[in-house]
Amino acid sequence: MTTITQIAEHAGVSIATVSRVVNGTGYASAETKRKVQAAIAALDYRPNTIASSMRRQESRIIGVLQTDHRTFFNSTFADSVEAHLFKRGYVTIVSNTMGRHSQLEQRVDYLLGMRVAGLLVRPGAHVDQVPDLARRLRKMGVASVFVETFPNHPDQFHVQINNQVGAGLALQHLIELGHRQIGVLAPIDTGQENSSHAHRLHEIKRLAREHPHDIHLEVVQDGGSSRFEFGRSETRKLLRRRPQLSALIGLTDQIAVGAMHGVRDLGLSVPEDISIVGYDDSDVARSVHPRLTTVHQPVEALGASAAAMLIDQFEDTQLPARALVLSPRLIVRQSSAAR
Repeated sequence: MTTITQIAEHAGVSIATVSRVVNGTGYASAETKRKVQAAIAALDYRPNTIASSMRRQESRIIGVLQTDHRTFFNSTFADSVEAHLFKRGYVTIVSNTMGRHSQLEQRVDYLLGMRVAGLLVRPGAHVDQVPDLARRLRKMGVASVFVETFPNHPDQFHVQINNQVGAGLALQHLIELGHRQIGVLAPIDTGQENSSHAHRLHEIKRLAREHPHDIHLEVVQDGGSSRFEFGRSETRKLLRRRPQLSALIGLTDQIAVGAMHGVRDLGLSVPEDISIVGYDDSDVARSVHPRLTTVHQPVEALGASAAAMLIDQFEDTQLPARALVLSPRLIVRQSSAAR
């Protein structure tokens, strides 16, 4: 591995001069910079940014804490955060609690031990731990942004996607197509009052209850198995029990695609017999046949916004907390049709 001493010898300058050029601190003439940069290119030097930041008592590391990296939402969010922070000279460490309540505090301690400059936290089902965590981070002077915490608090930097709007788009689309008997397949975490899925389900129930037409919902809440298998098996059970249903809403695309398979298992067709709407607009929504009508979540924009909000705190430590709410949109494809 090339060292800063070798760079100095190759360029014919002092180690201190190389350090000033590499770190962008202090004065160096244009000619000196040219010599150092030429030596860096010739010797393929890679500065140790972690060691350098520790010497300066500052960090370029950002911790991203979430529940499960295997979901479309979390993986897309983490990728977006990483891409936008890397452009600004930061690297990310992603840590997942895998849904275990006790893991949140342990993983926060681990990331803080890595001397992270800030934390992006999407707590999922651990939302009850957020107020204490937010107070702790503020006391320590660690910049933080919380993602989809319900309810959010006025002293937290917070970003989220409007789940109520998204749920309304899915239900209203089916109602406008003439559907009145609608099944809803909801994952198990809808039992958590402040999960994003719970907000979607509550809004669908409210809108159906208050709609001028007589809208009948059949809600299935489970999902201990994979979301695809849940959607498939529960659709078979639901349609045998309630054959009058003409449409289904899956609160994730995986559930909705499972429901499509469940419909076919019964010898029925999508959308001729049953219309199906998903939620997420993940890659699978465009790859199935028929392509899935779904609610698009701007997850990449959410990650970019969270990253920008964190950097804003580095640039202005007195910045007052603020919240940002992004809007989803309906993507109409071939899995839904008029009744």
